[in-house]
Amino acid sequence: MLKESQAIHSNLADMEPSRVQFLERTFAEWLGIAGRGSHVAALEEDGVAMLQWLHDLIFIEGRTVDAVRNELFEANGALRFIAISSGKGGVGKTTCSVNLAHAMAAAGHRVLLVDADLGLGNVHVFAGVNPKVTLQDFLHHELAIQDALTPVNENLWLLCGGSGVASLASLDGRRLNRLFRHLRGLKGSLDYVLMDTGAGLSSQVLNFLAQAQDIIVVSTPNIAATLDAYGLIKTIHEGGMNGKVRLLINQCKDAGEAAAVGEKLQDCARQFLGTTPELLGFITESEHVEQSNQARQPFVMQPSHSDNSARINAMATRLATSRNELQSA
Repeated sequence: MLKESQAIHSNLADMEPSRVQFLERTFAEWLGIAGRGSHVAALEEDGVAMLQWLHDLIFIEGRTVDAVRNELFEANGALRFIAISSGKGGVGKTTCSVNLAHAMAAAGHRVLLVDADLGLGNVHVFAGVNPKVTLQDFLHHELAIQDALTPVNENLWLLCGGSGVASLASLDGRRLNRLFRHLRGLKGSLDYVLMDTGAGLSSQVLNFLAQAQDIIVVSTPNIAATLDAYGLIKTIHEGGMNGKVRLLINQCKDAGEAAAVGEKLQDCARQFLGTTPELLGFITESEHVEQSNQARQPFVMQPSHSDNSARINAMATRLATSRNELQSA
């Protein structure tokens, strides 16, 4: 059980069958019945207690499924999912994702970077790799998730998306759930899953955000980018997502401009949503960053990018520190 002090109020015999079936389907892996057919008769004693606890949290206390899932992940030392997203395209989200993944891997963390911009994947381009397998092979050809990963170095792997693949751009819920289930199954082999999502508010983007314990919203000082970033933060808040929202300001002139953009977004969120996203960090506008992208080499690996590299490394450290604080709480 997650919390020894949590009292169990529900009696299994009194639960509505539809609720039991929902919980069995949704939390099969934690109930210990995954792969054995979802039926309460298959539950061990601990599984029955877990089922009662889940029932109370969701149907009595009103917790969302995503919030309960996140608590289960944290309590069981599972993978930490980090989504990198933006309200507007063209803000450098993939550049941030690739460099952050490299920084975390260089710090000794085992990292998987998922190209979650389904159908228009380009993470492999920025990372400088040519994948032999992609997300399409896993989803449509029943390939094992481990066999769909492209190694970059000893601590970093990519799950590359397809480029111009319409079938990936319109995945149904069943295939998405299969992907999330198999990604969670990689615990023990990885520490972090970074998901570089598409821009905007599509249902697929929101599905990826709902899986994350951290949601990094990338914006630039551009007024349209900041408005769309706020729109994304508002959608995350109103959707009841449990991930901690953090801001990454890209393509700014200096720390002062980054702080001004961050404060504007924080003030709006605090005033209208009652929440304050954390400013994770910033990256300054630099021709060297664009040159690295064109050369298909993450700038964090280039010695000439010391300032922006130091900023990315600081963000990676902050994210790892946040994980450690949560696990020790």
